[in-house]
Amino acid sequence: MRLSKRYDRSAPPKRSVRTLAAVVAGLSLGAAACSDDPAVEPEPAPAPTSAPVEEPAPDPSTPSASDPEAPATTTALGEGEGEGEGDNEGDKDAEELPAPDQIVAPLTSEPVEDEAQIQRRALAVKVGNNEQRSRPQTGLAEADIVYEELVENFKTRFLAVYHTDVPDRIGPVRSGRTGDIDLLADLGTPYVVYSGANPTVEQALSRSERAGDAVRVGASIMAAPFHRDPGREAPFNLYFTFDDLEAQVGASAPVPAVEELFDYGVTPSRGMEGVAGVTVTYPRSYGRSSTHVWDGEVGGWVRIQDGTLHTTVTDGVEVEIAPTNVVVVRVDYVRSEADAASPHVIPYGRGRAWVLTRGAVHETNWERLEGIAGFRFYDDAGAAVPLAPGPTWVLLANRSGPFAVSEIELLTAPDARRLLNQARALHQAQAAAGG
Repeated sequence: MRLSKRYDRSAPPKRSVRTLAAVVAGLSLGAAACSDDPAVEPEPAPAPTSAPVEEPAPDPSTPSASDPEAPATTTALGEGEGEGEGDNEGDKDAEELPAPDQIVAPLTSEPVEDEAQIQRRALAVKVGNNEQRSRPQTGLAEADIVYEELVENFKTRFLAVYHTDVPDRIGPVRSGRTGDIDLLADLGTPYVVYSGANPTVEQALSRSERAGDAVRVGASIMAAPFHRDPGREAPFNLYFTFDDLEAQVGASAPVPAVEELFDYGVTPSRGMEGVAGVTVTYPRSYGRSSTHVWDGEVGGWVRIQDGTLHTTVTDGVEVEIAPTNVVVVRVDYVRSEADAASPHVIPYGRGRAWVLTRGAVHETNWERLEGIAGFRFYDDAGAAVPLAPGPTWVLLANRSGPFAVSEIELLTAPDARRLLNQARALHQAQAAAGG
């Protein structure tokens, strides 16, 4: 079955996304198998648009968080420099922040009407992204936080975290990785949804569950929350349904409060002049390319993946992915104990990061320490760089061996606008052709 698409700019945005349309119909239940095909088909890499940022790997023993990596930043400013497309909208910060007496969601700092929304267990879902056949994914726009992790063959996979709003359908669901456990440590005792895992990963997740750190929801363990989409090819067709999950799982672990994982507030500066987007490649020649560029009309950082507009399905409608915040964090990857070819992310320590919020790009330092929930970002003077209330995507870029070091490019406003226009035009053309 081919998804029918039309481009609809008149519909109101939902959580900083632009409606495109893609009604998904006729989906029926199928077997919830745990197969996970590692094959990867070639995908095109986009041409460079600006000079990459080069930086040395930090000394892990460095005690200071103020400047753990050299802040070497080289941005080739192109035509129309200073056009203002990436200018910060900091003057609106005060009115964007919730009132002191409002109840806010810990993972977005957005106001909630019902306190029960933030008292439930967090949900983390492994969502496929390492093949074109995984797209468009379903439910990514509703996630509070999305982590993009490096996986085999220099592609990426998502760990999508839901707490405030949980969509009815999320997927395609794919296999877990050993590095997920450290990312989940901030979420209390979350549900962990995955299609399956090799024995070493499964054992690690089982130990985490026995320790009270997670509740496993694997397709190899239970079938009820999962279904197959007959219109898609396996293994890219396994989807998760949240409805009545607590009863289906029978979780007995307590539900600790989910803590705030980022600082939210007024951004201290207007950001890097003339910069309106960031591209991360894993590496450029044959790996994943992830770009986020600012679109003031949408009010978010529109995602372009491998040169094409990255969309997701929300309530049966295809929309652009355009989160309120994006952070690019330089971290280490080591070889997983489960598979030497599988990268294992080390999301603790300190390093260099780029914070994209309110239309501006800030070069910062990051810190995430064991025992303290979440990432924190600081400028070189040690001042906190907070995020705007809203969903956040965290791109975990590799900064050291044994895997290829990720390249980071800062995009000028003209280059960012050009990339976005090209991606949207290509998407329209493909939709018109029925592709």
